Amino acid sequence: MRIVLFGLVLSTLLTACSGEGPRDAAIVGSANATLLKTIEAQPYAVIEVNEAVATAVSHNLVANRYAGFFKQSGPAPVVIGVGDTLSISIISSSNTGFVDFAGGSLNPISTSNLPPQEVSSDGTVNIPPIGRLLARGKSVQSFENLVRRKLSEVLVDPSAIVQLSDRKSARVTVVGAVQAPGAIPLSATESKIIDIITAAGGPSGRTEDFDVTLTRRGRSATISMDHLYKTAGYNISARPGDIISVNSPLTEVTVLGAFATNTKVRLEGHSVSLTEAIGQFGGLARSRAKLKGVYVYRKTPRTTLASLGTDVSPFAGKSIPTIYKFDFTKPTAFFVADEFELAHGDILYTTQSVLSEINDVISAIVPIAQAPNTLNTN
Repeated sequence: MRIVLFGLVLSTLLTACSGEGPRDAAIVGSANATLLKTIEAQPYAVIEVNEAVATAVSHNLVANRYAGFFKQSGPAPVVIGVGDTLSISIISSSNTGFVDFAGGSLNPISTSNLPPQEVSSDGTVNIPPIGRLLARGKSVQSFENLVRRKLSEVLVDPSAIVQLSDRKSARVTVVGAVQAPGAIPLSATESKIIDIITAAGGPSGRTEDFDVTLTRRGRSATISMDHLYKTAGYNISARPGDIISVNSPLTEVTVLGAFATNTKVRLEGHSVSLTEAIGQFGGLARSRAKLKGVYVYRKTPRTTLASLGTDVSPFAGKSIPTIYKFDFTKPTAFFVADEFELAHGDILYTTQSVLSEINDVISAIVPIAQAPNTLNTN
């Protein structure tokens, strides 16, 4: 009788060995189910990955990652704002000369250096003997010209020199892994991203360990700090109101299937390869994972797939759902995986081996087979 029961359990478990939980028919066939069908299933691409494919995909990944970074557009115009500090010198001349009391002589030129003053909340500064003048919104040169015109109404052949000594109205905020985070004033000349990071004390570690994110007018873009330092074209001019964040890189992938654990994993460092990632979350369990069935799910730019020779005509849009397939039974598999760089948001999946499914069934059967026979055989 135990053999019959054993056989019935074995048959049932083998039928259901692909996983626990309700079967498809029970889910969609329930009287409580409302089944909605799409008109057309979404197409996707499946790419068998070899070393050439891995190299090309990774190269395009890096290129596309930095392609969205801000382009060099030159420094913003320098204008005077509320809270800025101005240093103003007034120069005038006279045919009769000015008395130089220190030297006891007449000097044809008089120079008066006004005390530095902040632009008030109404945007004005006080300039004796002409009173308050509106400085807000003007360039240094245009404000100099305004001061000179007003002085010419009361002085003979006057001139003025205006210096913007502190730009509180034009600052960039630096946060994250720098020595002195905070608001950094832009100079009256050009200030670039590296200049601003340097003014904040520089990074708190090695440049290759950090990303730099620039946020400007609601848009953000990220680049590795090492790449920023090595490529002059990305070291663009900072603008008032920019936020520069220096942080460790973020690459998170989701691990599913017959890996040792199913979870979301944060990968450390830049350019993490599939080989390195598998090592970080415990490797492939040979007793569970089907080594021919390791997959990376990713939405890939259309241009990347086209560069691989893939027919992209069945797909719409700039991104194409793509499944990259790896065969770890091949001797070169780890060379291939080492060339394949993972992207933030990737899903890693491996199917379960037949041996693993059989082991699951045996694990369920053994306790039943070992149970004492309580049937009455008399």
